[in-house]
Amino acid sequence: TGDGGSRVLEQVAEQRARITGGLARVRHLVAVGSGKGGVGKSTLTLHLAGALRARGLRIAILDADFNGPSQARMAGVQGALFVPPPSPKGSGVAGGSHKVALPRTRNGIAVFSMGSLIPESEALEFESAAHGESHTWRATREFALLGEILGSFEWGALDLLMFDLPPGAERTVQYAD
Repeated sequence: TGDGGSRVLEQVAEQRARITGGLARVRHLVAVGSGKGGVGKSTLTLHLAGALRARGLRIAILDADFNGPSQARMAGVQGALFVPPPSPKGSGVAGGSHKVALPRTRNGIAVFSMGSLIPESEALEFESAAHGESHTWRATREFALLGEILGSFEWGALDLLMFDLPPGAERTVQYAD
């Protein structure tokens, strides 16, 4: 009532419900982070996921470094198509859900990376109020995008959802919250 009719509280509650529903069958969330870039977080994430998959675990990777999305290239899903789940026989409705299936590596690891959608060399940016400048996505916009990804994709039954975090010690703490 006190939000001036914006329904912001309802929207936040709806988003949280979508995220909770999307992650309901994920047993564990694992974050791979570091205080600095270029130390092999993405490589470690992919190799760890591969080793765990080889042991029979169900694994997905979420490349949360939206400004340097390398998992798509490394996992071999660059330019992969994101498709809705198949519809139940005769229903005409896509999978009973509006969530999108993730592309998979050859060994069955599901991967979300912005590098599947845009060239890896293009950082996600937004125009600033100051002319001629732009800033990389941070904090609110980045977490809003992360929430949309978590709520919009079909994560399915997983043993582990691995987050390949962006560089920076403060970012690791932010994502942990």
